[in-house]
Amino acid sequence: ACHNDDNTVAIIRSGGIEAILLAMKLHDGSVLVQAAACRELSRLAENDDNRVTIVNSGGIDAVLLAMGRHEELHDLAYEVLDDLADGYNGNRIAVQSVLGL
Repeated sequence: ACHNDDNTVAIIRSGGIEAILLAMKLHDGSVLVQAAACRELSRLAENDDNRVTIVNSGGIDAVLLAMGRHEELHDLAYEVLDDLADGYNGNRIAVQSVLGL
């Protein structure tokens, strides 16, 4: 998809966020799947509407579970959470509350 707005819209319209979160759930033991999913969530979170959709679809919990299960993902997971908190107060509050900030 590589930062192409048309591709991003196609991903979102076809249920891409839900598919990413489902892959994270089904393959929670795979650091490769978790890392790829986190990177894609971070990329999709560049858009305000997508950030809200990701959070409302359980994205924060999915990222936290990945971070808890795979220590090597901590930095990437914090990046995703930071991206999700950007620009929308409701998301910022949600992320801060789960991180105890």
